[in-house]
Amino acid sequence: MRNVLIYIGVAIVLGVLGILVAAFVKPKEYRLERSVSTSASAAEVFRVLNDIQRFQEWSPWKKLDPEAKYEYSGPLLGVGSAVAWDGNKDLGAGRMQIVDTQPEKAIFIETEFFRPFASKSRTSWLVSDEGSQRKITWVMEGINETIIARVFNVIVSMDKILGKDFEDGLASLKSIVEKN
Repeated sequence: MRNVLIYIGVAIVLGVLGILVAAFVKPKEYRLERSVSTSASAAEVFRVLNDIQRFQEWSPWKKLDPEAKYEYSGPLLGVGSAVAWDGNKDLGAGRMQIVDTQPEKAIFIETEFFRPFASKSRTSWLVSDEGSQRKITWVMEGINETIIARVFNVIVSMDKILGKDFEDGLASLKSIVEKN
């Protein structure tokens, strides 16, 4: 019995060491990208994306905390407009701000999460022509700065954590822009 416990202990130690080595070897950077095609015009897509207050209409996370508090600041549209949120443990707290736009082509956002863990990311919504359709691409990029974030990313990838959310959000956005 003692030998079995020793083997189990060694296996656990080797497993933990393997995860730590993978966390140091794996790139710190992450990138998540999802796209959807729509028949809506580039102008209509841009009109919705450029209004940060409309994000809640199609956000995949809006149902996580119906009681969350949102505070908008800056101009109503475009560069400088921002939203800060404070929600339950599922939604967390953070802030996002439009930092650049290319009319009918792209919106660039800086996002900072305060809870449940601190992190920063760059988000972009890109609009491009695809024949008679418009392709909307949602990209999030960032750096796993802490060892805890890097270990977590070895165990569960950002794609697995947020990929489905991005797809759901883009489906909702498509529905909204095609109604107008």
